[in-house]
Formats: sequence, C-alpha cells, structure tokens
Amino acid sequence: MSAAQAGRPGSTTSSNDPSGKAAGALLRGLRISSSVSDGAIRLEVADVVVRSPKPGQVVVRMEAAPINPSDLMTMLGPADLANAEFDDTARYPNVRIPVPGSARAALVARGAAALPVGQEGAGTVIMTAPDCADWRGRRVALMPRTGGTFGQYLTVSAGECVAVPDHIEATHAAALMVNPLTALAMVETVVRKGHRALINTAAASSLGQMLVKLCRQDNIALVNIVRREEHVRTLQALGAEYVCNSANRTFSEALVAAVAATGATAAFDAIGGGTMSADLLVAMEYAAAARMTHPTPYGSVEPKHVYIYGHLDPGPTLVHATGNGMLWGISGWTMAHALARLTPQRNAELRQRIIAESDTTFATTYARTVPLTQALTREAMLGYCRQATAGKYLISCQS
Repeated sequence: MSAAQAGRPGSTTSSNDPSGKAAGALLRGLRISSSVSDGAIRLEVADVVVRSPKPGQVVVRMEAAPINPSDLMTMLGPADLANAEFDDTARYPNVRIPVPGSARAALVARGAAALPVGQEGAGTVIMTAPDCADWRGRRVALMPRTGGTFGQYLTVSAGECVAVPDHIEATHAAALMVNPLTALAMVETVVRKGHRALINTAAASSLGQMLVKLCRQDNIALVNIVRREEHVRTLQALGAEYVCNSANRTFSEALVAAVAATGATAAFDAIGGGTMSADLLVAMEYAAAARMTHPTPYGSVEPKHVYIYGHLDPGPTLVHATGNGMLWGISGWTMAHALARLTPQRNAELRQRIIAESDTTFATTYARTVPLTQALTREAMLGYCRQATAGKYLISCQS
C-alpha cells in the first residue's frame, strides 16, 4: 500500500499504530455520527477505523440504507432543524444544532460519546471471523443493535444479519428490517393481547402501506387514519376498506363508525402529541359501549389500549377526563420490545416471511437517493426531515 493510500476512507491501513488506538484495524471508512457538545447536537461524516471481526462477527461493506423517522430521533434528539448551522466548507458537510436550555435534560442520557446513525441497511459481507466463514460474500440485510448503517463499513454480529437472495437488489434489501418487522410486531401484539382489530395513524406512510397489505393477507380488520384525500385514495388502491381522513369535519363520526364495524380495541399512534390518542380511546369506548347488553357506570367492559410508537407531534400527549370508560391504557411501544417477547423460532419465521414477500407485502419505494457524503447538506436534510408521505430517502453508502 502506498503512502498516498494509507488512512484514506475505505482503504486498508496498517495495524502497527504507535498510539495503539488502531490496533487490529484493517479498514477505514466514512460514517455519520451524532454527538453532543456545548449544548448542541453535532452531526458529521467522520473517517473511522473499522475493527477486525471478533468471534461471531462479520464486516459488511454497506451499499444502501434508508432514512427512517426513528433515525432522526438519534440524529436530532430534541433539537429543532430550524436552528441548524450548516457547514459546507469542510471536506464533508457537517451540522451544528443548538438545543434550547429547556430541552437539554433530554441529552443527559446520551453522554459525550458520538452515536453511530442508521438502524438498517444492506450490503455484502467482505470479512469474517473464522467461525463465520460461511457468511463471506453474502448479500445481507441488517439491523444492528448499536446502529451505524449510515457508513461505508460496519462490524456486526452475524446473528444481526439476514442472508438475502441474489435477485434482491441492495436498494430493496436495505429496507427489509425496520418497517416490515414493525408491521409484523404490531400484528403479533394485537393477536397476543386478544384484540380482533386495530387502528393505525399516519397510515399512508411506508409502514402504514405495509400494514394494509399485511392485515389483508392475515384477515385482520384495520382502520387507517390519514390527513389528506390523496392518502385516502392511495390506501384504497391497496385494498384498504376503512380509511378516515382526520382533516374532514366528519372525522369523529367516520372513526366511530369504522371502529364499530371492525370491533377495534387496539390502536397504534405515530403522532404521539396532542389529542389523537385520546380521540382513539373515546371512539373505541363509544363503539364498545354500544355493544353492551348491560350498561355499567364504569363504561364498557372491553379493555382498550393505545400504543404510541412515534412522535410526529413532539408536544404532550393529552387525555380526555371522561368518555374513555375505566378499562383503558396508553403506553409507549417499540418493535424491538415486542419481538423480544416472541420465541427465537417465531422471530426466525417472521424474518423468513419478509424475505419471501420482499417484492410484494414489504416492498418500499424511495423519493430520492443521496450519497453518504452529501446526506448532511442543507438541501438533503430539509428534504428527509420533513417526514413527508412518499418522501423516504435512501443513502448510497459508497458514494
């Protein structure tokens, strides 16, 4: 290796670093990270060392990674992009976003360490520990617990990878973890808790569209809530039977009618703040109370629950003092926690189903592809941070 190649992102590098910091390093590569410094979030494309795989590990040459709403939680934390200071003069763009004093308490748990960004992606295994030699050369989809898929290379446990058939391109394989597993975990939660139907908000999203197709296949009634008429048409084209537009004046009546028709007693709310969760509880209680043959002063006897899985509205979650009955609950919900309650065999079955239905039920489309080195530009961030329906971005990790 020439001196000009040494230390260049993506190149091999010597392991006899006199400082000892690069001991065992074989590669260097670019990676997006998020850190906290002087009351601000700092995002940067950094040149980092890629470690040799330990037993049970592989090194993946990342090819593509989608930007999900959950990735923005790691990237931005409580910071507001409107306050961002973009630096395009450096070799790679970086961003500093001051965090107001009132929101800085949320940064304490993060500590000072830089967090690697990116929950999922796809690539090719280029290096393995001796006990994982069979993985070498395979295309994989992955969702590592420590993140870091917004980068050129990643050392992960082989158990965090799913082998992908050759006919599935990396751009399609990149989004086969977060949204598909979330949709499947929602259905698993509903079935395990004894609910017969569910409600989903922000239902025209990539996840929402997967859920429509999944529930149709599994014969589970689904009430979809959207906020625009074009979203109604999008879901109806997929076969959705119940779609309610929250922007309509008749939304409350339409929601109650859909809940009554389906018997839904569980809801998944991606909005989080405001009164949506409360409105869902009221609709479910109204429909459940109408089914009672012996009314009680405590409302219906059917338990109702709202699972909050997103924060499109970062404000407080408001609950009505009356109209919910007494058997209700609101809680946070994550896909990882729901899957942890399933057996290893069931988890494996879900992943196998995703691969088998990768180009149908769990297919994802992208609005735009951005190079890794340009993902922190003003233009790119203003685009994907809007979290617009049909606005999913994909990072090309090797450019």
